[in-house]
Amino acid sequence: MNFKTIVLTLFLAIGFSISFQNCDLDDDSVCNCPTLFGEYFDITGFDLTHNARVEDCCQIAIAPGQGVVFDDYLNLTLSYFVSYYSRIDAPQPRWNFSLMNEALACTCIENGWKGSMDEVLDNITITTLYDFDEQHAANDTINEFFQVNLGDEVVDLDTYLERDSTAVNAEFLFLELKKAPEAREEFQVRVKLDLSTGESYERESTVIRITE
Repeated sequence: MNFKTIVLTLFLAIGFSISFQNCDLDDDSVCNCPTLFGEYFDITGFDLTHNARVEDCCQIAIAPGQGVVFDDYLNLTLSYFVSYYSRIDAPQPRWNFSLMNEALACTCIENGWKGSMDEVLDNITITTLYDFDEQHAANDTINEFFQVNLGDEVVDLDTYLERDSTAVNAEFLFLELKKAPEAREEFQVRVKLDLSTGESYERESTVIRITE
């Protein structure tokens, strides 16, 4: 094998390796990555979903009017409506050069992975639309009966609001109910969301029934 053949073989090997190592986000045939609209998100509203526990691993949305035992009531999920955007000086996805054939898979960058750039959660107000117990009638605030599940810890809602001064970094907030309604089975809430940018959004959940 002469020198030119060796050089050509090496060049083709390098090119072959790069073609597998470089994850092209626009080539669905390579990574099946979704279209990247932006690494930041802007909150434009939110939705509410009551969820029930399914064994130890999963959750399922509770249909309007459906009943659930309190021990199976998992959470009230607050899902932000968002639009995605990028900064002009945002870093571009990087690829790793390697002649190794071990990294054929690639990791997709998710839309909004950096969170909101400047929207801080100022306040959440949860109001019951039915009598909750002897001390909390319809249209009373019941923040004290909710806690936030952060994955690695669970904290009371008001404590979470007091200590969290950073921009919103996730598109979901999982609100867990600490006790079952006592006055009646019907359970429905109105949630008001206030952001540091002056935006305010309000939404009512569906009506479900929670039994002891």
